[in-house]
Amino acid sequence: MSSITLTINDLTVDEKSQIFDLFVLVDIFPTSQHDPINNTHNVVVGINDSDGRTLDGVMAYLLKHIIKN
Repeated sequence: MSSITLTINDLTVDEKSQIFDLFVLVDIFPTSQHDPINNTHNVVVGINDSDGRTLDGVMAYLLKHIIKN
């Protein structure tokens, strides 16, 4: 089974919480890391073949509603 690792870097604690919770809601279980030097957070998630369709919806939501660049 193929898989990829997705890492979302440089998040505030609120952004990290929203993203983490969103993945958990769709049964994808990420890990989170804190970068104390920069006071930012990262979310790391492994995606396999069966998570691919779910990831499409999650990423659309992340880009539209959470990550504002």
